[in-house]
Amino acid sequence: MAGKTADPSEHTDKDIRKTLRHWVSLGWSLRREGHGFRLYCPCQNMCTTIPVGSTPANPGRTIRWINNAAQQCPKDADDPRRALTGMDH
Repeated sequence: MAGKTADPSEHTDKDIRKTLRHWVSLGWSLRREGHGFRLYCPCQNMCTTIPVGSTPANPGRTIRWINNAAQQCPKDADDPRRALTGMDH
């Protein structure tokens, strides 16, 4: 994991903050990376990472995307969608 640990309250959008709080309460880690954030799943291998921009153009779409990606965790080791960064952990 890169970046400093972040709190969901650091995000600029109130609805995205609510979504981030939900996933953090379920064990996901939120880290500050560059101009945004990244959610890391609680799996042993962190099979899923989700980039979250700090000022998305469409917060509703971003929330749906975060929720859809997070609900697919854990992924099988050979799943090409594993670690949305494209790197295997």
